[in-house]
Amino acid sequence: MRRPATITFVAAICVCAASCGLTVPGTIGSGDSDAAPNSRGSSGVDASVDGRLDDGSFVDVAPVDPYRAIVLADGPVAYWRLRDAAGATTALAEVGQSAAVFGVPARAAGIKGQPNASFEFDPNANQGLRVGDFYDFGGLAPFSLEAWFNPSANPDGTYRHLFIKDTTAGAREEYGVYFHDSDGLVFERFVKDGKTSTSIAASAVGARVWHHVVATFDGITMRLYLDGALGASTPENRSQGKKADLFVGAKSTNYGTLPGDLAEVAIYDKALGPDRVAAHFDAGR
Repeated sequence: MRRPATITFVAAICVCAASCGLTVPGTIGSGDSDAAPNSRGSSGVDASVDGRLDDGSFVDVAPVDPYRAIVLADGPVAYWRLRDAAGATTALAEVGQSAAVFGVPARAAGIKGQPNASFEFDPNANQGLRVGDFYDFGGLAPFSLEAWFNPSANPDGTYRHLFIKDTTAGAREEYGVYFHDSDGLVFERFVKDGKTSTSIAASAVGARVWHHVVATFDGITMRLYLDGALGASTPENRSQGKKADLFVGAKSTNYGTLPGDLAEVAIYDKALGPDRVAAHFDAGR
């Protein structure tokens, strides 16, 4: 059945406008998209659905992804979905700095069972992401760290990090989130070798289940959320110095690899409020 003539008419206008160097408002490729620019391209789309016009040409139509939309709406400074192809040496960022992948983690299903939508880390191998010296949040600058984590096993005595940004020499200046058998799930902050931390019991982080983890600092309080709810908090108002490279999924290139799957990793230059944390959890579960 032939499509309505109006579609052919619109397509003809677009083709004519393109040949004349003009822009038709509201048409695909007109530059009116509200998607965030990033290293995947100007549209920020990591998948597409082909649509055929009457003249035989195709246009790309971005699928709706509610979780991605809610993350981008809160303005992250970094966002790695971890949907890169098997064997990729770079984790492309939707927003911010792309990360070097080391140790060749496997691919696994992500939140909501999406295929090949997470990195699967082997705790017996040296695997993770090295972002580089970005996202310092020095002084009392606020920030939030967010990820979905599916542990493959209960924690052991190794400090296994979801995030860490640590000095390599001198007095320790660090922030991080790690998983440990006796400490549990911990959000920590070091200033001149002095540690402040808040934690959730390891027993609350069940294996083989996706968990939403968010750590926030607003300049006066550290908060740690698990699965949309505040699990722990502690006062903290010390000014922090500059730090070194940021790692995700491991403490370093040779220690502390996470046991399990990691997906939808984001960093913000503000403290997400409890309503936004809950909204992200609801969108992803």
